[in-house]
Amino acid sequence: HLPPLFGAADAKQDLARQLADTFMQLHAFWARSPELSRIVLPQMEFYNSNPFTEQIMQRRRQVQAELAAWLAACRDAGRVRRDVDPDQAAATIFAIYTSALRDWITNEPVELERGRERLAWLLALPVAAIASQP
Repeated sequence: HLPPLFGAADAKQDLARQLADTFMQLHAFWARSPELSRIVLPQMEFYNSNPFTEQIMQRRRQVQAELAAWLAACRDAGRVRRDVDPDQAAATIFAIYTSALRDWITNEPVELERGRERLAWLLALPVAAIASQP
């Protein structure tokens, strides 16, 4: 079991930026071996019959659950609208993250800062839809 990815929500930081910064820890993992990542990432969507893929899928489920709990904490703190279902919001945000990850890892060179900027931009729209108004 790996340590939690999502920590306490930082009330001073923009939600989309905080999400992107947190997800970048995973980007950094995949960036360690881009050639292997380009093979493994597509396989995860369709093949989970080997123990290595199952470990990755288990981590993905863990991260999505942590994200839902983080969004619930943000909701409780008044940063996310009260009517937002954290599980549904987490599923949407995680789908955007995984799509952005697959798109990013195919580029040469694999640059973390470019991935961070793109991910923050992609997350800005759904975060705007769920964020509480100041």
